[in-house]
Amino acid sequence: MDIFQQLVSAWTPAGSTNNSSSNSSKSVTPSSSEIESYILSGVNKRRQELSLRFVAMDAELSKLALAHSRWMNQTGITSHAGWEDWRSQNVQKLGYKTAGENLAGGECYDYELSEQLQLLVPRWIGSPGHRKVIETASFTHTGIGFVVSRFNDQEDRLAYFVTQIFAG
Repeated sequence: MDIFQQLVSAWTPAGSTNNSSSNSSKSVTPSSSEIESYILSGVNKRRQELSLRFVAMDAELSKLALAHSRWMNQTGITSHAGWEDWRSQNVQKLGYKTAGENLAGGECYDYELSEQLQLLVPRWIGSPGHRKVIETASFTHTGIGFVVSRFNDQEDRLAYFVTQIFAG
């Protein structure tokens, strides 16, 4: 069983309920750290297929990524806005010479979140621009920020945003 299947099993066990509701059709929302681990695993699996060095997590890059994911969540916009003016400059201040960024965002029902996340890295790999970032050999570190929130008017609807910053 790969790491994603293990995480999905942990997130949506048969007959589970969301702690905030007694409705048994709702799934357990994964933690941000579980999602970040899944994304890192998927990216490094692709890099391994190409005999590239794994990227290691960097807490400072994750802080930058999380701040951007929070901004996307607040605005409802999946955008690289601020990359050139803010995030890439902060990556350089951390001592890295090269940097790149992949984003994702979407809406789904509770029970669809694990499926959406399962498709995230494969979709990036299927997109030439995103794939190029994942496959850049000079990248040695990464930071991942994930935010999920509920729509106020629809308790079972979620919005999610992911920012992954790469640096080398």
